[in-house]
Amino acid sequence: MNHMMIRRAGDNAEDPQQKLPLNMLKGQVSGKGEGLSGLHADFTLAIGDECSGVEDIVYNMFQGWADHMVWIGNPNQCQNFWRRNIKAGDLPYEARKIA
Repeated sequence: MNHMMIRRAGDNAEDPQQKLPLNMLKGQVSGKGEGLSGLHADFTLAIGDECSGVEDIVYNMFQGWADHMVWIGNPNQCQNFWRRNIKAGDLPYEARKIA
């Protein structure tokens, strides 16, 4: 474990031949979307926090690989994906729930 990655002991992240471990948690701060693409696993979950301040590129990058997404935010004024999705409301066919 380090301050941004949690995985089982013995999983060698430095070995390029080793696939991503079955279970891992990676924290990352990326205001402009750098480094948010390219994750490959059988099951993925992306969580965004303070979404009224998150750029659209971050949302777009998550959509490229995340099986599930959770967005957490506040009612601050913004004009990004967060506001557009809240205004659109629940979309059952996309399994989107606004709470």
